[in-house]
Amino acid sequence: MIMFKFLLSSLRAAFIKKKGEYRHYLLDYIVDLFIKFVFFIAMLTAYPETVPLESLVRISCFILWYLAAHVLAKMSNVLVEEAYLGTLPQILTTRTSLLLYLVAHTVAEIVMSLIWVVGFLVLAAFFMPFGRALVQLSLWQVGAALVVVAVALAGIVGMGLFLFGLSIKFKQVGSISELLIFVMLLFSGFFIPPDHLPRELISVDFVSPLWWFFDLLNRIILRQLVGVQPLFLTQAIVSTGWVVGGLVVTNRLLRQAKMRGTLLNY
Repeated sequence: MIMFKFLLSSLRAAFIKKKGEYRHYLLDYIVDLFIKFVFFIAMLTAYPETVPLESLVRISCFILWYLAAHVLAKMSNVLVEEAYLGTLPQILTTRTSLLLYLVAHTVAEIVMSLIWVVGFLVLAAFFMPFGRALVQLSLWQVGAALVVVAVALAGIVGMGLFLFGLSIKFKQVGSISELLIFVMLLFSGFFIPPDHLPRELISVDFVSPLWWFFDLLNRIILRQLVGVQPLFLTQAIVSTGWVVGGLVVTNRLLRQAKMRGTLLNY
């Protein structure tokens, strides 16, 4: 009960902070959103002859990438932001655990980012008849797709937690997260066809939750179910690896920073 109360308080604070960021950095958000729309249009126009179901898969993958971009950017920069605001000591000494604080900010980031997803869907309707694909889906396809989305989101949050842990020691990992975000966009299979990617890049993409999400969602939506179970198991292993790795890195570097007295040195 107490933990639930702390979580609600953290969520409320995270939403208030997010609304304040929108007001203060409105121009930056508009420019960033414009860049995302440019990439979205580029992806849509690069595949003008795809069937509606394939368009639905690519649009879904882009939206998940968009949410991932916000989560990774927030998790890698949240300590720096709190330090600049002068609120980092309060965050680290509050009765609310650091994990609940991160959960609250992740939820707030995803919910607020979903507002702009409507714009992507409206824009997509002008280029692709993806709406017709929705009525072709059966209930089991929708259910399986939601499970795959949940596992992919878990992996993305794990990646964010890993970056958060690195930011404790290396402080400025925001630039690394920006690079990672666009690598995930270009080389996860939905923006550039997998058969057009160098084999070396594909081997690196095996650790990307978006790579497995695209492959699995494509098979589910197009009813190409051969080999789906092993792929789903691999996706679950990759996502679990990111979550466990993020927890390990965060706990270890947090403990080291406390011992060395460098936690507040930003």
